[in-house]
Formats: sequence, structure tokens, C-alpha cells
Amino acid sequence: MIIMLNNKSNLTKEEYLSYQKELFSIDRKNHKLVVFPSDVYLPFYKDKGIDLGSQDVSLYEEGSHTGEIAATQLKSLGVEYVLVGHSERRSEQGDNDHRINDKIKRLYQEDLKVVLCVGENLEQRENNYIEFILKQIKKDLRGIDIDKDKLIIAYEPIWAIGSGKIPSKKDIEEVVSSIKEIYPVKVLYGGSVDDSNVEKVLFPLLDGFLLGKASLYPQKVQKLIDKISN
Repeated sequence: MIIMLNNKSNLTKEEYLSYQKELFSIDRKNHKLVVFPSDVYLPFYKDKGIDLGSQDVSLYEEGSHTGEIAATQLKSLGVEYVLVGHSERRSEQGDNDHRINDKIKRLYQEDLKVVLCVGENLEQRENNYIEFILKQIKKDLRGIDIDKDKLIIAYEPIWAIGSGKIPSKKDIEEVVSSIKEIYPVKVLYGGSVDDSNVEKVLFPLLDGFLLGKASLYPQKVQKLIDKISN
């Protein structure tokens, strides 16, 4: 399975270096592990069997775009995966489906792998939330060839992120199967999943997990890996 660790805007430099050292001691048990540190720490990453990801990418090519980080720059740092469309970017930074679509095209140009995050809020969930998610994906991938080697979809219900609440296994399985019926790619689940509840959402069709808060604690990551390996 694929386990992705989204550190978000956490850890000081010294904390990150200590965290990275602990991370490299994890027994991955043949699972793929990908870490997404804050971009300021990308240059400090040392490749020891864990793949490197970025939490976002600029819409623009290299040039006069203050504060932006271009796909070419990420690639030069050894980044292989890039998160696009995370709900926090959508709500806080105005990343709508059009911008997300452009970012994915930019990443494809540089042969970087895309992790497209999708999910519903509570209001959307009360309606046909699976239909909403599928429409969201369709907009985000407009005009893009679906390449199972370049694209991963991460289902993260917005109402679950950081809340400690998770959907039922049946609900997650319905979303994942609905996505896979249309898009032949790997699908992950994220949203308050950690070592204490991972067994409740584990099923054969699921390809892995995108961890948020739990990603900051290597010992929790190890426990999660141990549980999904049994």
C-alpha cells in the first residue's frame, strides 16, 4: 500500500531534522512511504528509501512570480509527488477546479506524479455526495489524459479532516469503487485516519492512506503500518 505523510505547516527546522531521522528508521514492510514536508524543508531531505513530495505547485513556469515554487524547481530538488486540490488550499488559497486543472497540466509537463485531493463538506454530504465528488474530479481532470502511473486520487471528506471523525467503511468503499469505475488509478483515503482507527477503514480496493496530523508522529506511522500488514 501507499502511505503518504502530509506534514502541512508544521515543525521548526530542528524538529523536522529530528523527525526525518525517526522517519528513516521506520520498518516499511514493503509499503511505499511518501513524505510531504513544508516546502522550506525540501532541500534538507535525504533519500533513504522514502519518496519525496511537495504540498503544492505554482501555476506558473519559472520566472517573475514572487513567492511561487515552479514545477521545474520541485523536480530539481528530487520531488516525485505533488499534492493538488487539498481542501485547505481550496478554501484558504482560492484553488478552484480551473486552477487545479492548470496545475495538473503543469506537473504532467514535468513528468511529476499528481496526488489529486477531493472530498465533500457536510452540506454536500447531505445531498448526493458521490455525484459531487465525481463531478469535482471531472472538472479537475478536464482535457488531461488519465495515466495510472502519473495520477493518484486521494478521497478526503472535508468534514472529517482534523475532526477525529471518519466515514464508515461502507461509505468509503462506495466512494472509492465509484471513482475506480471511471478512473483506472490508485485511490487513497485521508481524513482523521491514524493507527487507532485504520483497521476500521481498511478494505481490498483501497490503495493506501494520506495522513495529516498522524504523519507528524513516526511511532504512530509505524503502528499504522504494522496494523495494515497483519
